[in-house]
Amino acid sequence: MSRFTPIRPALFATAFLAIAGLSSCRKSGEPSPPVLRIAILALEDHSPSSGAAWLARLLPFSLRRQLESTPRLQLAEVRSATDFAGATHELSGFLDARNNRIEAHLFLYELPSHKLAAHRVFTAPGTHWRSLLEDTARFLTSSLRVEARLNPVAVHTEPAARDLVRALTAASPAAALSAFRSATEADPECGWCWLGLAETAAAVEGPDGLRRVIDTARQQRDSFDPLTLARLDLLAARLSPN
Repeated sequence: MSRFTPIRPALFATAFLAIAGLSSCRKSGEPSPPVLRIAILALEDHSPSSGAAWLARLLPFSLRRQLESTPRLQLAEVRSATDFAGATHELSGFLDARNNRIEAHLFLYELPSHKLAAHRVFTAPGTHWRSLLEDTARFLTSSLRVEARLNPVAVHTEPAARDLVRALTAASPAAALSAFRSATEADPECGWCWLGLAETAAAVEGPDGLRRVIDTARQQRDSFDPLTLARLDLLAARLSPN
C-alpha cells in the first residue's frame, strides 16, 4: 500500500488550531471575522513578444497554492468577478518583462463598489521570479490585513515552471499528463508538479497510473511541503483496499 507518512499529525494540528481559533472567538463573545473571497482575473502580459506569458499564468495559480490553507480566505481564478459568487475583492494586473527584469503591477479592488483598495508594483531580476511570487502573496495578505503563513513556492526551476504552465493550459488531459511529467523531470522536488501529475494520472490512466506516480513521488517526499504531502496521501488512500 502506498502511503505518505507522517502527515496525519500535521493535519490534526491544523484542524486543532482552526477549532481553537473558532472557540476563542466564541468565548470572547466577538463575532467571527468574515470570509474574504478573492476573484483573481487573468493577468495580462505586456512584454515584447509575450516574454512573461508563462509567469503571468503561473502567478494566479501560485497565489492560490501559497494561500490555500489560510483561514477565512478563499481565492478563485475566474474570467470575471461575477463568476465567483459572493466575491468581496477582485485582483487584476499585468506583467512586463524586458532588459532581464520583471515588473508586476497588481490592483486589488473592493467589491461590489470596485473601489481601489491597494496597488503595488513589484520589480525583480528575471531570474528572481520565485521571489516575485512570494512578494505578491505577501502583498495580498497585508492588503487584506490577513495573518497567514504562506505555503512555499513549490516549483524551483524555470523549465519546470514553464512545463507546469503548459500542463495548466493543456488542451487535453493527455497533453496535461505529458507536461506534468516533464515538469517533475525538470524539477524532481516540485510538489505542485507531482500533485498535478498524480491527479491527472488518476483521471487518465486510472489506479495503475496513480500507483506508479505515487510510488515514484515517494522518493522525493522529504522535499515536499506538508500540504502537498497531505494531498498526495489522500490520493494514495484511493489505492488502499480499506
